[in-house]
Amino acid sequence: MKTSICWTCRLRHKKCDETLPICGACAALEIDCHYSPRKPQWLQTEKRRLEALTRLKAQVKRNVKRRRGITQMRTIANEIDSSPDLGTFEPCLGTSEDPLTQETMVELSSEPVTPPTITPTEDRTAYISVYMDYIFPILFPFYRPYITQGGRLWLLSLAMNNAGFMSSITSISSLVLWLVPAHVGPGQASCASKTLEEFHAQASVALGNMQHDLQHLHQRGIEDCLSDSVHLLANMMQQLSFELIIAPSGNWQTHLDAATNLFEQILEHHGRDGPTRQLSTVISNLTRHSWPGAVNALNADQGTFTFFSSILLFADIISSTVLDQPAKLLEYHCELRHCNSRQNSHIALEEITGCHTWVLLAISDISNLSRWKKDQMTSGKLSNDELIYRAASLETILNNGLGTLDQHGNTENNSQHIPPLELLLNQSGSPFSYSKAAPDNRLPLTRTWIYAARTYLLSVKVDSITETSELEISVKQIIRSFDAITSSSWIRWLAWPLCVAGIYASKAQRSAICEIMDLASGFNVFGTMKAAVDIIKKTWQKRDARECCLDLSTCLNSLGYPALLV
Repeated sequence: MKTSICWTCRLRHKKCDETLPICGACAALEIDCHYSPRKPQWLQTEKRRLEALTRLKAQVKRNVKRRRGITQMRTIANEIDSSPDLGTFEPCLGTSEDPLTQETMVELSSEPVTPPTITPTEDRTAYISVYMDYIFPILFPFYRPYITQGGRLWLLSLAMNNAGFMSSITSISSLVLWLVPAHVGPGQASCASKTLEEFHAQASVALGNMQHDLQHLHQRGIEDCLSDSVHLLANMMQQLSFELIIAPSGNWQTHLDAATNLFEQILEHHGRDGPTRQLSTVISNLTRHSWPGAVNALNADQGTFTFFSSILLFADIISSTVLDQPAKLLEYHCELRHCNSRQNSHIALEEITGCHTWVLLAISDISNLSRWKKDQMTSGKLSNDELIYRAASLETILNNGLGTLDQHGNTENNSQHIPPLELLLNQSGSPFSYSKAAPDNRLPLTRTWIYAARTYLLSVKVDSITETSELEISVKQIIRSFDAITSSSWIRWLAWPLCVAGIYASKAQRSAICEIMDLASGFNVFGTMKAAVDIIKKTWQKRDARECCLDLSTCLNSLGYPALLV
């Protein structure tokens, strides 16, 4: 029997094309592809073989349903991308010959769309409560806007008034509760089954509502529908989050492209400030009365736009390191780079990621440098002196920022005024207390990102494995910085730094990386963390086989698809 055929194809009794690292049959179905010299345990007995086959069939079924949604999202992405003016665009659905896909596509008529209504029910109220109190804090542990900033009013308002968003939070809540059960014991299986059914049903409804919302924009024109456009952006970003939570794949590009194209249309029509497009202008155009006594509070639409725009900008930056191309939203980095807490406190990526915005912008600059280096190498014009000069300027930014961070971390800040309500929350042990929400407590996260960015920069500078002593030192700093992370829930947002550390770790450092991965094991149910761990292990296998690769983008694509670690 040939040892080069994957065990999955043997289990399915299918012909294998022996493509590495993922064979064609497994790639087509988006299922796990297993190559190993020894027969895996799940093929050792007939009982285990049947169990494995059952699990495989279930995975195939789930992927079929997900691909239906991907087909719809690809249609949305193409529609937005191909039309500079959504007001005159005629929507057209895909013409897939897959009958399963055709059955689930949403029928769009030429008649005016009546926005889906939301009927108040006890179940609906329960899902909103579960999402806001339990799921949302798990997914976004750093996002804790104070009451004078509007709190999470926008989240409740959007869930109550937008059918698509309500369906998306229901499906995401169902998925998370299926992956991480809230109850263990009698009745768990029945509860999990109902939760999974709700997940599939609401995911389909969310996509259908998104199609309706898109047609609504086509009919009225995006220039007259700022609020509706922001709501659609929120739903698209929810779909991106949904895709990253489930089994890892490259399908995130469709969702990210769709959201990016809509975002740029919003900025084009509602963000013009002279010759430039500004995020702050969109926020200003969304201004309306919020509530008395909260002058600086964001209203529901402003909160929605700033939250999902921040996630989009972050995802765009990290995707540039995967796709090895400049960030698509690069033109807005200038505004992020020059804003301060007084001028523009609303678009702050650290409120989502826990990492200071300037570090993420530096990572985008390093990605640009990596692309420049490869282009120069292709044309035969690479100057090492120029490369070192460009890298040195970025290294200075990171080192100066790290110095400022260390100085700030060593300074007592007891004089900072804490409002009475925050003091009371602190004393009551509330999860939204000042001590937990204070930015100072998140300094270790920014430090971890800085060390990861420096390691990334070093990987762009070095040419061979013989020059990696600096890399080993830099990885050691990342490993040490993880020791200062006080909350395991923060680990999920450190998938990219962890992956960078693992990729460039020496053999002697692998045990330390494994300890961090063990700490993050509780989040392996989420696709992002699982992908990071798989990439690290794949890289180590190649290193052991003397297949050395120092290019981060290549490693992030080593699973057979580009992995977005956000």
